[in-house]
Amino acid sequence: MKKILSLFSCALLSSGLFAQTLTVNKTFDPVDDQVYLIKSQSTDKGRNNSYLIETETAEGKVLQITNMTTAEATANEAAQWIIKYEEAKGYTIQNKNTGNLFQYNGPEVLADESLKYTGKNKIAPAVEPAAMDTSYYFELLKSNAVFKLGNKEFPFQTQGYLVRAPYSPSTSTKPQCLDAWDAEEAGVTWGIGTWTFDSNSKVNHIWWFVTPEEAALFDAALVVGDGFAFIPEGDGVYYIKSHDEAKGRNTHFMVDADDSDTISFVAMSNAEVKLNDNAKWKISMDYTTGYELKNVATGRSIRYEGNYEATDAAEYRGANFFKLGDKSADSEPERYAISVKARLAEVFIGLKDADGNVVESIKSFTMQPYTLIATNSVGNQAMDLYGTANVPDTWKMGSYDDWGGVNQNWWLVQDQDLTAYEDAKAETVFTPKEMTKYRFRPRNFTTTVPEELGMTQEEFEEEKLNCRLTDAGGSVFMTKFEKDEVAQMWEFEEAGDGYYYIVNSDTYQFMAVQKWETSVDDERYNLSLNALTTNNWSDYMVQFMSLKLLFVEYLQNENGNYEKAYAILNDNVTDGVQSTTNFLVDVWTEPYADNQVGTYSQWKVPAGPAQTFVIREVAEDGSEIVPDITSIEDVTVSGSDVKVYGANGSIIVNSEYPVTTTVYTMTGMFVKQTKDSSIPVASGFYIAKVGNTAFKVYVK
Repeated sequence: MKKILSLFSCALLSSGLFAQTLTVNKTFDPVDDQVYLIKSQSTDKGRNNSYLIETETAEGKVLQITNMTTAEATANEAAQWIIKYEEAKGYTIQNKNTGNLFQYNGPEVLADESLKYTGKNKIAPAVEPAAMDTSYYFELLKSNAVFKLGNKEFPFQTQGYLVRAPYSPSTSTKPQCLDAWDAEEAGVTWGIGTWTFDSNSKVNHIWWFVTPEEAALFDAALVVGDGFAFIPEGDGVYYIKSHDEAKGRNTHFMVDADDSDTISFVAMSNAEVKLNDNAKWKISMDYTTGYELKNVATGRSIRYEGNYEATDAAEYRGANFFKLGDKSADSEPERYAISVKARLAEVFIGLKDADGNVVESIKSFTMQPYTLIATNSVGNQAMDLYGTANVPDTWKMGSYDDWGGVNQNWWLVQDQDLTAYEDAKAETVFTPKEMTKYRFRPRNFTTTVPEELGMTQEEFEEEKLNCRLTDAGGSVFMTKFEKDEVAQMWEFEEAGDGYYYIVNSDTYQFMAVQKWETSVDDERYNLSLNALTTNNWSDYMVQFMSLKLLFVEYLQNENGNYEKAYAILNDNVTDGVQSTTNFLVDVWTEPYADNQVGTYSQWKVPAGPAQTFVIREVAEDGSEIVPDITSIEDVTVSGSDVKVYGANGSIIVNSEYPVTTTVYTMTGMFVKQTKDSSIPVASGFYIAKVGNTAFKVYVK
């Protein structure tokens, strides 16, 4: 009988639930005695010309956003703040002029009961008491993305924060957030209040803590604006790819096919595109006019076709509203002016350490997607790739109001970027072996409060390591690891285009993302199992069973080494939901169904901790193969065509073909992984593993 791990429904601290025992982590590192200026990230609430100050009004001491220059704020102590962090309790924010502290005073009962915890001046300056209570401490929660403005010549970037009162009660069980309220005197002052936290991306909730020097950098970048986020490098020749994976990120390039004035998208390998001048674009920049994107082969440039004065959307946006033309012979050269803006976070593939530094031994790739906008167009018309996901014949270059969507973002890449992207993907791709069984170990559960499970944190962490995805009678559950439990074992069959069918080794049923018919929500899907044979498959069923393995991150395993972790993704589901929705396998709990494994719909990926799995190969005896060397006893040295030896402070790998070498210390600790033939290391003994062969190497 299977041992089902019983997980109880509980409150989620990670989603901001009020709890008096909440520990506030250090997310912002204030410098001692440094004064900070505070800005709202909202342009409507003075981002470009205002700062937060303490002032006195008829309502008493209040916080207020006031119109002032950076020079004025730097000279005005009422606009200067000292921030301190106290371990576990949180942050205090103190005015330089008065010494008063931010205080949350929400529990006061107001005439309007609905504003008991939320409202204007619910966070206000207060005299520092002899004994501090929790109302003076705040949590600084990072916003979704780092804000960037300007470019390499005039750079500015800062992390925005939400200022949350973590101990604030609320009928919605979520803490209150410092909020920039509506204008009192338009363009001059804004009231400050609180609002219930429900997102870390709402711009009215996002605040900057910048030094006077950083504020001056922002002013300089503001002159450049966010329309010049990109500076062409080298010869200025680039390839252009869609940021949207479902619209050719990995397969297609933007091309001037020279057979019409429309922009084409052609499937090509990296080797092919490097030989095709029709896929190369010369990008030039002028701070007075914007960018021009000119095809190397034809000399034609990208031209906006919409009406600059129109009020009818049909006249300024739609399919084929960006085409190709000869700027030198055009009576309207302004139609070739493009603004380039950074709307989304950078794409990063690779491994970073605890301090956020890239681990050089793992091949990595970083790319900033850009939105390309017709300068001065109505609604800021962005180049938008129209058409059906995964159906290239339907793709057309159109325009739509700039909203930062994935199909409005583009990669501007050069030869070295193409190589780095392919290398990083190869480093992180999961390639299952034929006729091989695997287990899925979760990184986390949606439940994140071990006390609710009657466990200590240490017991909870151990319990997570002991759980595996299991076929528990036609549904997918989490059960404790058992070496001989075949229902915990899964096999992969290729479904084409990077998709797989995941089949249980015991029941031969397929993982499938299907509607949960008992749900009142018609758009809710559950992870289930289907007993299907090849003769009763249908296109309808295949879309639910075709799953992708999306690399998420590297995790340290129980041996202290790294292994890859993945999300199980279905981005094919179109029945009843938008085709842009991703369904990720998620370990979750409900009051009526302990220990369920279901799916969670997300418009964006990557996955969260409860949607991340380590995939381990099952050995013949039912144990799991941990994909890292743990000690010298694990190494079998045998003959090979590859020669590895130490010389001149490096490990030398001599091979007739490119190979990947993984280097470990003699105690089994990971050092680096590389395809380089000369690997610099400190002097000492090492284990260098190439394929299934390991070499003991001494480096002087």
